[in-house]
Amino acid sequence: MHVTADCAGPEGRCFFKTQANLLTPGGPIGLPQDTWARQTITLRSTNRSVWQEAWFSAPAGMPRELKGANHDNVLSKGYQSLSDYQLSITYFGGGPLQRFATDGDSVQTDWVSGRPNLDAGFIVCSNIQAVFGGVNVTTPSACAQTTFN
Repeated sequence: MHVTADCAGPEGRCFFKTQANLLTPGGPIGLPQDTWARQTITLRSTNRSVWQEAWFSAPAGMPRELKGANHDNVLSKGYQSLSDYQLSITYFGGGPLQRFATDGDSVQTDWVSGRPNLDAGFIVCSNIQAVFGGVNVTTPSACAQTTFN
């Protein structure tokens, strides 16, 4: 599991990307065709007074969603709470690396002022459980943390 995060601009927008893959001696590859997998991505701030609202593409490159969708048997759903935003992505079937990439952006909004919070840090964590060929693998959480430039 790979996770990246970047925050830039006065509008308080942070960007994230996750990538799941199998690592072979020849390098990273996608997952086998008989794969079923569930990925969880959590977006949050270092400041608990920040509201997260996210738009995402699962797989990456598909139209951005706010609540969820089904693109080529990749089902996604967003769940919002008071202090974080969680994505649940379910994959039916394997494929190339691109199928297991998710990207998106989030606006960190201050609860009190209603304006973008440029002082708070942005944290993205993700893990995936994949089942294929009689193997059941769960990755540890991979996280990325950043602040505004």
